[in-house]
Amino acid sequence: MSKEPELNEKLSQLELSDDLFPQYERPDPEKTGSKEALIIDYLETLDNYTTRQEQLNNELKEGYIQLSRANYVSHSLSKPYGKDYWDERVKAIRKVAIGEEFKIVDVDDVSKKENKDKVGNIRNRKQKENDEKKVKEVKVKKYNPINMFGVLVPLQLRQSQSNFIKGLDHIVEVVNLRNKLDQISEKIEKLDKEVDRQDNKEENETNPDVK
Repeated sequence: MSKEPELNEKLSQLELSDDLFPQYERPDPEKTGSKEALIIDYLETLDNYTTRQEQLNNELKEGYIQLSRANYVSHSLSKPYGKDYWDERVKAIRKVAIGEEFKIVDVDDVSKKENKDKVGNIRNRKQKENDEKKVKEVKVKKYNPINMFGVLVPLQLRQSQSNFIKGLDHIVEVVNLRNKLDQISEKIEKLDKEVDRQDNKEENETNPDVK
C-alpha cells in the first residue's frame, strides 16, 4: 500500500517558520548604485522585454491572419486590402512622439486642441451668429482610415486593424525596454571599470615596485 497520501497529508500540516525565509528587500539601483541592484533590474527588464516581444509577434501574426480572412470573405483576392489601394487622402490617427521615451500620440486629440484655438480666433473676429456656424465647420469628426475601403467592411478587417493598433503599442514598449536595457548595461560596465581601477590602485599602493 502506498504511503504517498499519508506523507502528503503530513507535509500539508507543516508550518514553515518565517525565520527560514526572511523577506528580501529589493535594493533600489537609483539609490544604492550597486551592481547587484543593477543586475536585478536588468533581469526584470529583460523578462519584460521578452514578454512584450512575444505579445508583439502574436498580435502581428493574428493581424495578418485576420487580413487574409477578410480578403477571403469579401472575395477580394484579385484586389486585396492593402496599401496598393489606399486612398491618397488617408490620414494617420496615431503617431509616435520621440523623446526620452517613445510614446503614442492620438492625432485626434492634437486636432481638437488646434481647432479649439481656431474657434477662439473666430469668436474674436466674427459676430455671434456667424461664430456658431464656423464652430460647426471646424468641429473635428472622428476619423477612421479603414473607411476608405467602404463603410460595410468585413468584421475580420476591423479585427485586423485592432491587432495592428495593439502591435504598435507593443513596438513602442519594446523600443523603450531595449533602450532601458542598454542604459543599465552601460551603468554595469561603468561600475566594473571603476572596480578595476580601484583594484589596480590598491595593488600599486601595496606593491609600489611592481610596474
